[in-house]
Amino acid sequence: MEEKMFNYMIILSERAAVPFCYYENPYYASGESELIPLATLKKGIDFAKKNNMAVNIILGKSKLPVNFEEKLNTETHSKIIPMELSRAYPEAVAVADINEIDRVTGFFENIILKISKEDIEKLPGWFERSSANIKRLNIHISNIKDFSESDYAVFDSAMTKTAGKAAESYRNNNFIEINTLSDRLMLEKMNNCNAGLEHVTLAPNGMFYICPGFYYDKPEEPVGDLESGVCIKNSQLLDLEHAPICSICSAFHCKRCVYLNKKLTLEINTPSRQQCVVSHIERENSRLLLEQCRDISTFTEVKPIQKLDYYDPLDIITKKVELVKGEAVEETVREAAPDLTKMENQVINNPENNSNQTNFENDVKFLLLKIIDIQQEILNVLRGEKDEHNAG
Repeated sequence: MEEKMFNYMIILSERAAVPFCYYENPYYASGESELIPLATLKKGIDFAKKNNMAVNIILGKSKLPVNFEEKLNTETHSKIIPMELSRAYPEAVAVADINEIDRVTGFFENIILKISKEDIEKLPGWFERSSANIKRLNIHISNIKDFSESDYAVFDSAMTKTAGKAAESYRNNNFIEINTLSDRLMLEKMNNCNAGLEHVTLAPNGMFYICPGFYYDKPEEPVGDLESGVCIKNSQLLDLEHAPICSICSAFHCKRCVYLNKKLTLEINTPSRQQCVVSHIERENSRLLLEQCRDISTFTEVKPIQKLDYYDPLDIITKKVELVKGEAVEETVREAAPDLTKMENQVINNPENNSNQTNFENDVKFLLLKIIDIQQEILNVLRGEKDEHNAG
């Protein structure tokens, strides 16, 4: 297999490793665990060392055995853990949900908050209570794939309130980083997850996957192993330049989650509406946060964020297609109007002449068929662009 250079490797220490991003792990909730074999862990770390990759190991609900820790300590690594292990691993990045996080005290350098759409209204209140104890907060919506149109308004309201709380925090010299709000302020280009580009995941079965989500969804479809290396089919589709919607987007903080892309649109380089709208709501609230903080010295030199009149870039593309289609249909009707008017008058003035009625009906049908032809031509153009893109 062709070997691809990555910056780091994610290693799932067990099948029931804590889910830390948009994907879900059914084994974590059930407690059905299967520890990665020590021999596989050793090979994985050696593979990472050979290829100059850092290691990020994801734990389940139990501490690692001593011999696992000893091997890990031979390589630069970081840990992502459930909140319940935060005392055992104070240097690790802890994952918590909105309900358990209130029960934990102490200061955290970096924390991942997994929150469901059902709990999103709790976010501003929790942030106000806890932001002083956190240096960086990463918010991930656990069931973003289930968002409906009504959920976006609730999410927008929660983010607006949280942005207000963040502004208050900044005025009190507590500059907490928030992936969904403050990250966008400092970015001038896309800063995405880049699974399959910058990192790859080693599962307990000794196989590589683009990210943990692909492993839990389809373990039978790996992208390599420790013996042969990593080979991602059509890997060019992971590149930003091969994602036509994302490549022109300014929600620079967006995860651009290729796992969600594949799951919701069946195309690894095409984002779902849920991901686009959520990211643009976050972008807009980043803009509002910046406006509230303009008089704080830290933010005076930050470039302004342009206000957009849409939340899903695909809406703009759709409007343009509809405009082109509408103009073409309007031109066709305009050209046909005189003849149709003439035929209509003949039908009205000579109702007993059936041939006039028939000719008029035929001309109307011809006009409709011509309009349908225009619609088909536009669809063919769009399909052609898609085919060219996929071929590239």
